[in-house]
Amino acid sequence: MNSGKKAVEIHNTKVKHFNCAQSVLMSLTEYTGIDSDTSENVAAGFGSGMQCKEMCGAISGGIMALGLAAEGDSAKAQRATRALTDLCKEHYGCLRCADFKNNKIICDDIIEFAADNAEEIIKNY
Repeated sequence: MNSGKKAVEIHNTKVKHFNCAQSVLMSLTEYTGIDSDTSENVAAGFGSGMQCKEMCGAISGGIMALGLAAEGDSAKAQRATRALTDLCKEHYGCLRCADFKNNKIICDDIIEFAADNAEEIIKNY
């Protein structure tokens, strides 16, 4: 299962609610070097656009994964972040949670897109 499908599955689990950022970061643990529990805790405050409808949580989760996968290489993490945010802006026209909601874009779509593209960027480091 690819990271996007895995992230959507995590987001829709009935056992416990995971926000968009948690779902994306948890789906990428094979690349980040941190486990699911740590991913869940680190990303807990990033859902709903950092609780104020700003930067989308799914994109934030992807950015966290990119930073961890860069293993301390700040320049690589910055390039990867730019690549992910550019892809999201090109595909959706926005990065803000409020804009996604206003445009009736479903969170699962963004979660899948962010996780899949973060995984692809990581693989191409």
